[in-house]
Amino acid sequence: MPSFNSNIAALIAHRGLLRANADYTRHLERITTSLRINRGSDDPVGIVRADRLAMQLRGVAAAIDAAEQGSALIAAADSQLSAIADRLETLKSLVAEVGDGAGLPPNERQLAIDAELAAINSLANTAVFGSHRLLDGSSDYRTSTLDPTRIAFMRIHQADLAPGSIRAVIDVDTAAERAVLLAPIDSGSFTAGVLNEDVSLTIR
Repeated sequence: MPSFNSNIAALIAHRGLLRANADYTRHLERITTSLRINRGSDDPVGIVRADRLAMQLRGVAAAIDAAEQGSALIAAADSQLSAIADRLETLKSLVAEVGDGAGLPPNERQLAIDAELAAINSLANTAVFGSHRLLDGSSDYRTSTLDPTRIAFMRIHQADLAPGSIRAVIDVDTAAERAVLLAPIDSGSFTAGVLNEDVSLTIR
C-alpha cells in the first residue's frame, strides 16, 4: 500500500537544515583555509581571475629573483674591479717613478711592476660568480646570435684569439704618424742629434 509524506513542515525544516549545514561547512572551510574561493563552484569567474593573478605573481617573483642575481653579479664584479683599480693606481705610480728616477732602484722597481701585473692577472682569473668567470675574457665577445646586418658599429679593444689562423678585415681610419727620435748631443749612434746606424729600441 503506497504511503505519502504529508508532513510538509518537516520537509521544509529538513531542507533548511541541509542548506544551513552546507553553508556552515562552506564558511568553516573558508575560515580554516583563509580563502574565499576553495573550489570552482564557489566562484567560477573569481577562480579564473585568481589563477591569472597567481600566474602573474609567479612571473613577478621570477623577475625579482633574476634582478637579485644580477645585482649580486654586479656587486661581485664591482668588488674585483675596485681591487684591480687599486692595483692599477699602484702600477701607475711605479711607472711614473721610472721617468723621474726617484723611488726604488730599477731592478726592484721592475720586480714590483711584475708583482702588480701578476696580482691583477690573478684577480681577473679568480673573479667568479657561480660557475661563470667574470673578468678572464672567457665570455667577452658573443655575437653569433646577432644579425650582422643590424650592427651599425662595433669596437673591440682586446681579444684573446685561439691558436691557428683567423680571417680579419681591418679598416684604417687614421694612418699612424711616423715617430721621430732625437738626441740632444752627439753620443753613441747619434750624430748631430740624428741616428747614423740601425738600433733596437725597447719600450716599457
